[in-house]
Amino acid sequence: MPKVSDAHRASRRDQILDAALACFAEKGFRGTSMTDVFDASGLSAGAVYSYFASKQELAVAVAKRTIGLQVGQILDGAEAGPVIPPSRLLRMIAGGFVQVKLPTAIIVQLWGEAAVEPDFFEIAIGAFDTLKTSFLSVLTRWGVEGRGMDAAAADAWAQKVLPVMLALAQGYIIQSGLFPGFDADAYFAGVEAVLD
Repeated sequence: MPKVSDAHRASRRDQILDAALACFAEKGFRGTSMTDVFDASGLSAGAVYSYFASKQELAVAVAKRTIGLQVGQILDGAEAGPVIPPSRLLRMIAGGFVQVKLPTAIIVQLWGEAAVEPDFFEIAIGAFDTLKTSFLSVLTRWGVEGRGMDAAAADAWAQKVLPVMLALAQGYIIQSGLFPGFDADAYFAGVEAVLD
C-alpha cells in the first residue's frame, strides 16, 4: 500500500475542517453532528475519525484555525503597513473576516462555548490577546505618526483608547453575527464620527 504524503494528509484535513466550519456556521457547534460533517466533506466516517477522534476535537481544531490563526493574519497587515487611523483599523478587521471567509456568527458561538468549555476559553483568550497586542501597536503608531505625540504620550493615549477599540470590534462582531440586515457601512460611519 503506497504511503500517504504529508501534503495529501494536510489537504484532507483542510477538507474536513472546511466542511465542519460550514456545518458549524449553519447549525452551530452543538447542533452539528458528525454525520453532518461526513456528508458535507464527502468522506466516510472512518476517514474523518482518522483525523479527529470526536466532535469536540474537531470543533476545537476549527476554532483554532478560523479564530486564533485568522485574527493574527488579519492584523498582520495593519501592523506592517502604513499607519492607519483607529476607525480604519476596525474596517480592516471587518474586511479581513470577509476575506478569510470567517463568519462572525462563528466567533459569537465560540464566545458562548468559551463560557463553559476550557478548550474554547483558551482559544478565545489567545485570539483576544492577539487583538489587544495588535490594536495597541497600531494605536501607538497612530499616536506618534498621525497625532504628532512623543512615544510616551502615544503609548499612554493608546492604553486609554484600547478598551474602547476592543468594545467597538466586539460590537461589530456581535451585531454582524446576530442581527439580520446589519448595516456595516452605517456602523463604521458611526465609529468614524466617534473616533475621528
